[in-house]
Amino acid sequence: MSGPTVLITGATGFVGRRLAPALSAAGFTVRCASRHPGRAQRQAPERTWTRFELDAPESFAPALAGCRAVVYLVHGMGGA
Repeated sequence: MSGPTVLITGATGFVGRRLAPALSAAGFTVRCASRHPGRAQRQAPERTWTRFELDAPESFAPALAGCRAVVYLVHGMGGA
């Protein structure tokens, strides 16, 4: 039996790459979010990927569907 689903935004980053296996080991069902889920899937095929893009609000509901919690690790990359 799988535990509650947790969405990790920023799952391709330094923290997210390490958090996903730790949450899985703790019994959570982990869904990883990326702007480019296809590319992320090729790099980490053992994970479940979904599209989540801050500039595309229509991506929010599908990514969050069924999640009990979200770990938000996204940060701005643009200049001021």
